[in-house]
Amino acid sequence: MNNVFVYCEVEGTTVQEVSQELLTKGRKLANKLGVDLEAVVAGSGIKGKVEDQILPYGVDKLFVFDGEGLFPYTSAPHTDIVVKLFTEEQPQIASHGRYGDRARSWPKSVGGFNLWSYCRLYTT
Repeated sequence: MNNVFVYCEVEGTTVQEVSQELLTKGRKLANKLGVDLEAVVAGSGIKGKVEDQILPYGVDKLFVFDGEGLFPYTSAPHTDIVVKLFTEEQPQIASHGRYGDRARSWPKSVGGFNLWSYCRLYTT
């Protein structure tokens, strides 16, 4: 609760570089705020393949959503995951890289949360 979250983007089973950059910045920010760094990743066939690409960045808690309907990327299931998770976890700050199709869906999922998006800050 009230932690820093990073939504990690994957292409297949590879975590995108922009997500790794955000994890680095997120760790620094979480340290400064005295909170945990949490990460979320969603895709198909990713469980057991992405953790080693995310956890070394100092992530305290990782949420992995692995399911058939999560690849190829479409905004509805990913947005549902983010909204439900953020409603439960109440992040203080969350970020994602505005990469490809994902850039279109993120603003729909911010309802009521302080989010930063690839150098853009969304606050409510």
